[in-house]
Amino acid sequence: MYYIENSTYIGPNPDQVDLRQRDYYVISADPLRTNSSHEILIEGWLGSNGDWSSYACGEYPSEEAAIEYLKSLGCRLVKIEAEFGEIEEFWTAEECDEEWDANDWFQVPDAEFGITAQSSDDDLEKLAAKEEAAAKEDGKALVGVIEYLTEIRDRLIEEKEN
Repeated sequence: MYYIENSTYIGPNPDQVDLRQRDYYVISADPLRTNSSHEILIEGWLGSNGDWSSYACGEYPSEEAAIEYLKSLGCRLVKIEAEFGEIEEFWTAEECDEEWDANDWFQVPDAEFGITAQSSDDDLEKLAAKEEAAAKEDGKALVGVIEYLTEIRDRLIEEKEN
């Protein structure tokens, strides 16, 4: 069986905690226990520790079933490097969908995208979809990607004509 734990920041300074870390889920193969009596709890409040409150969110027959439940909540898997290795957390849509403007996201010269004055709208749409998917893996929601890529192509067309 697999279990889901939800951790929520309840401290006095929510503005000082990274938005992505205020509310997240973790899947465990071990049953969850309350923090005071250490009793196993399938659903409900596990307790608080410092500025964090934890909740048991059910028991699932497989890890895949637990993942599907979290996906139904709009959560996405995010892998985080920690001192003791990589950990996997599921962030809610609010934490995942931090919007980034395409102008801020892309930090490579235009040529690295392979965009030329001859790039078609279809080429740009495929590239935009690829970049949006990569951003989503990083927990970001890109906005204005197709516009950004179109501006690059249009600038290259203009430079070619001049």
